[in-house]
Amino acid sequence: MDSLCSLLATWAGITRDDEPGCDDPARHRGTILRLVARDTEVAARIAANVRAANQRAHVIAGAHPYGQQLDAQLRLAALPRTEDPGEADAVILCGLAGQPEIDRAAAIAALPIIAFDGVQGADLDGASDVRLALPIAPADGLSQRDVMAGVGQARRAAELILAAVRAGAHDRETLLAALRTLGPFDDHGDAIDPPVWLWRACADWRLTPERSLARVG
Repeated sequence: MDSLCSLLATWAGITRDDEPGCDDPARHRGTILRLVARDTEVAARIAANVRAANQRAHVIAGAHPYGQQLDAQLRLAALPRTEDPGEADAVILCGLAGQPEIDRAAAIAALPIIAFDGVQGADLDGASDVRLALPIAPADGLSQRDVMAGVGQARRAAELILAAVRAGAHDRETLLAALRTLGPFDDHGDAIDPPVWLWRACADWRLTPERSLARVG
């Protein structure tokens, strides 16, 4: 099996077998290197930033596997949370457009909403403060369309492979070893400290980069 640079996939099971959502992990024997933050890392960044702000969140998660996976990853990250929206500082939305959890989030319009990837295009009934936490950073020289399409990650993958070959990689084993060092990637194949950004969503779902969600602590 050839090694692969995964450009945009965020499912934890691509590289891990020990996190929520990894019930049937990929069996690639360590040959996949992920260029973006996995969902577990995005959840950890959200939780760390809520904790650093001394706030609590009300989580709305869909009943489908994706929603339940994200909810479990937020629990793993020890997100400060409350079941009472009246005591919350924000809503964390773990959902998909067109699913019932969208209406539940829209009903709490007074609170800011931070959502994972998957809700784009949803009708949040005029909620005015909606952000997406995405494993994608704005990039100089790239349009937002190209950024969201993974053009930056594709360029990064090509640059890494070229650098590995120039450094002497000549077969699958040496290429994989060189890529792990150059990335750098951890033992699971995940990028070390990948970017996670908050993007503000307009009513028509145009996105504007707001700020990086850095690791805290």
